[in-house]
Amino acid sequence: MRLTWAQPEDLLAHEFVQSAAEGKDVTSVRERWIAAGGDPAPAVSGAGPRPAPPALRALARTLLDELAALPCPAAPHEPDGWDEIAALLPAAPVLPRPGADRTLGAWTGRAAGCLLGKPVEKIPREGIEEILRATGRWPLDRWFTAVGLPDDVAARWPWNRRSAPASLEENISGMPEDDDLNYPILALSRSRCWNGTTASSPPTMSRSSGWNSCLPGGCSPPSAPRTGTCWTRARCRKRRRTSTRSANGSAR
Repeated sequence: MRLTWAQPEDLLAHEFVQSAAEGKDVTSVRERWIAAGGDPAPAVSGAGPRPAPPALRALARTLLDELAALPCPAAPHEPDGWDEIAALLPAAPVLPRPGADRTLGAWTGRAAGCLLGKPVEKIPREGIEEILRATGRWPLDRWFTAVGLPDDVAARWPWNRRSAPASLEENISGMPEDDDLNYPILALSRSRCWNGTTASSPPTMSRSSGWNSCLPGGCSPPSAPRTGTCWTRARCRKRRRTSTRSANGSAR
């Protein structure tokens, strides 16, 4: 299995783009990567089609460090220090506390919008339009469907293989697990349920630690894709029961 946004050889190509946008001169580093056989084109999905051999991966790690060490041109309008950043921020608006209906509506809207685009993730606009026209749904006014989609169009613009089984009109049954919803759930878990307790999470807890503890990437709960179960809450309940058994020496 190749994880997205993890392998040095995949990250390096994106770092070329980012470093250049920051005003760094990446010419020599980029040329060394190409000369060694590396691909400088960023992978759209965050992972190239083939893993790099050990020597090339080691070089990618070295070049990532070199890019990070390159000096950035001064940019007073984009400071790095918190005090300087805070000085540029407008005053925080005073907002009314939302009621339960508004909160539920916001969450439902976020989930619905996320679900709508899942089957065509990474498909360009022309592919999305061709799919919709072929199924009589252009302009889009409801969920995507595979019903009536010609085989040649489906072959030219294949659905996102992980999302299609639970995000087409004919198979939707709740909100499937999705990284765009995992992050707000993780934020809630930091204050509501951390390490099997209801206490607030430590302020120094890193996002990566929370992810590994509550929402492991690439490991969806069996029930989530079809039922929309809140995995964080379920895991926290399980941890709380486990903690109780461990503390008392027996199950309650």
